[in-house]
Amino acid sequence: MTLNDIFNRLESIDREAQSLIFDTGFSCDDGIGSSVCLDPGDPQDAYLQDAAEQLLEPFEALHEELRYLRHPFRSEYALERQPNGRFGYSDEDGLIHSFHCGQRLEARIRDRNGRLRWVRSRIEHDGHDFYLTARPDLPLDHLKIRIKEGCV
Repeated sequence: MTLNDIFNRLESIDREAQSLIFDTGFSCDDGIGSSVCLDPGDPQDAYLQDAAEQLLEPFEALHEELRYLRHPFRSEYALERQPNGRFGYSDEDGLIHSFHCGQRLEARIRDRNGRLRWVRSRIEHDGHDFYLTARPDLPLDHLKIRIKEGCV
């Protein structure tokens, strides 16, 4: 099996899950839609509705994850404090890009087992300095990051 095989099968699961989500009118915010026949007085229906909604939520997360993964990377960069006080990076053409609060990126961070992993995060400011929401304690200078096209 290859990585392409894995992602092809995940895409197949996602297509079927999205079809089910569409047919049920499900949304993470509102739950199952009115297209599903429910007896509001039946405790079994209420129990199964709750169970179905809890099972459908991860399919929404899978869909969002696969959609994110489809975006290509621009490149990898090292964060540096810019003259304006913000953190940013210089691209291949020498242009400087500064981050603003809320902007998304991926950072190469060690997990609790010591393995380097790419972790999605955002840049924020706490009134004193900038930090990553995924690891507020991590120094940002020279942190390796990558940016995806269409995701900033």
